[in-house]
Amino acid sequence: MSLPDQLLRKLGAVLEKMLLDDENITTRNIIGHLPEMFRHPTDITRPPGIRELYLSAKERQQNIRRAAAKLKDSKNTLSAKIETQAKKIASLEADLQLLVASHKAMYAAVGEVGALKAWLAFFERHQDSLDALTRLKAVPTRSSPKEIKP
Repeated sequence: MSLPDQLLRKLGAVLEKMLLDDENITTRNIIGHLPEMFRHPTDITRPPGIRELYLSAKERQQNIRRAAAKLKDSKNTLSAKIETQAKKIASLEADLQLLVASHKAMYAAVGEVGALKAWLAFFERHQDSLDALTRLKAVPTRSSPKEIKP
């Protein structure tokens, strides 16, 4: 292996480490890692093979950082959506509790005025609705609506 190939491999290894450590890839930082190879920034930017390796690593770092920023934005966006949906679910659950309580009160009021048979007659044609109300516990439990005949 020739000396320039060894130097390029050593530079490549340093650039990979800098990428993994998310250290800014600049000529001055490379010189800091390899003072025995380079003394001036132009020692990196002038020779075509070295410059190509340097620019390639710099571009890879920019692409990695862009992708990481997108992931971070995506994670923040997802967290915000989850929080919004959780608030919406809590609001809908509160609305459901209110409607169930209101329905129970209406059921009791209809029963007091003696119109429970008419109310149940309506639900004979809509048994699926009556089943849903029972499942939601929106009908008082002391007597099951199915037991009451119109």
